[in-house]
Amino acid sequence: MISYLNNDWEESAGGQLLIYQNYNNQKIAPTQGKTVFFKSNELQHEVLVTQQRRMSITGWLKRD
Repeated sequence: MISYLNNDWEESAGGQLLIYQNYNNQKIAPTQGKTVFFKSNELQHEVLVTQQRRMSITGWLKRD
């Protein structure tokens, strides 16, 4: 889970979350108020290079 805290984020700043899904990759901008839930242990992903400070809160939801 990732919650973004970035005011007025511009796409040219980079820092997007890229989730690889077969041939349908998703690029998610780190804009304020957006929360993303995904299975990080199952989906390959990366954060693209950013040109400014990028703030987020990240957490993992687990069960036994």
